Amino acid sequence: SITVLFQLLQLFSMHIFHALWSKVQFEYLKANLSVGVVVMVLDYAQNYCNRHAREVQSAYYQATSTTLHGLVAYYKCPVKGCLQTVTDNFIYISNAKEHASSIPRMALDKMIAKLCKMGVPIDVVVQFTDNCASQFKSCRVFSHLARMPVRIIRMYYGENHGKSACDGLFGRVKQKAERQIHKNSETDPTRQFLVRNAHDFFQMAKAKFEHKYHDETNHKCEWYERVPA
Repeated sequence: SITVLFQLLQLFSMHIFHALWSKVQFEYLKANLSVGVVVMVLDYAQNYCNRHAREVQSAYYQATSTTLHGLVAYYKCPVKGCLQTVTDNFIYISNAKEHASSIPRMALDKMIAKLCKMGVPIDVVVQFTDNCASQFKSCRVFSHLARMPVRIIRMYYGENHGKSACDGLFGRVKQKAERQIHKNSETDPTRQFLVRNAHDFFQMAKAKFEHKYHDETNHKCEWYERVPA
């Protein structure tokens, strides 16, 4: 009826408002980043199916998978006199099948430790995640956040609107793995590039993506880092 439709439209308008509001808040924070504020995006990717280019048909049903968790951090460059925004892309690779809350907690601990070691001032960390309760909303998650040495503000994307910078990072890494598999198979059929497990995926990602660059020429500081962990 018209009454039911009107009620559903009200819920839908609230849903759209929440999705757009969270997106606007993220873009505003990133564009107006100040010293002492770190903005992070955390998310899981769809598990990567480990395989090689010339596998037999039955291998499809015996394939293992690799879990990928991404963390993208934005903060001001710690070099004195530099006001550039640094973007750090991290991918955590695991052979664990489930998307548990333990990997995001470990990723956050490692990222905070890295920033402190670099001398980045941290007054507050603003995190953006999706609405998955088991990964980012459980009692263990909030207990861990409460014990962090810095102030944490966690914001959640609207339901079914969790696409973020992590998804582009996942797509890039998975595409590189697929291209590497087929490239080696075509150039030398006897030497096939295998991605049999999470360790093989890690070695591929480390060889293709680990890159650190810092240039202070012309009074300009440039940072770029993509590190598998």
